[in-house]
Amino acid sequence: MDRRRWLVAGGLGVLALGALAAVVLEVPVAALLSAVLGGGSGGAGGIDFAPAGDGPGDFEAAVENVTTCGPTCRTLKATLRYTGADPVERVRLDMRVLANGTRLWQGTRSVGTMGPGDTYAIDQDADVGFAGARAALETDGRVTARIHVRHADGSETLEAVLTVS
Repeated sequence: MDRRRWLVAGGLGVLALGALAAVVLEVPVAALLSAVLGGGSGGAGGIDFAPAGDGPGDFEAAVENVTTCGPTCRTLKATLRYTGADPVERVRLDMRVLANGTRLWQGTRSVGTMGPGDTYAIDQDADVGFAGARAALETDGRVTARIHVRHADGSETLEAVLTVS
């Protein structure tokens, strides 16, 4: 008798997990990620990052392309450009994707030294996961992509705010 109850309880647990998976993996989540992170096959070119208030404004960044690397993952191709007059050393990028202040993804890059006019190619996978996709849904699709550029002489922040329609 006890074995039968355990089998029934186990079967109900499997059904509950299946229902939860169906909710989490529904098509709107994939559509949201595609829209937030630029589409699956080469969209989002031309999105420029703007200065977020700190630093001298010696850096610019622009998205060139976004491609799919998984159900909740996108590969971002962007370019960072240094527009300052003097070389800067120990350049490091702290990158984040946020929804209503909640961090969905973060990553860092060590760039090294950049001289006037130098560019740095960013080719970065960003997997926000299903929890991140859900958080973006809860903010009506409004997310912020932020790049904090640190170097030996200071730092500045660039960001782009995207709204999913």
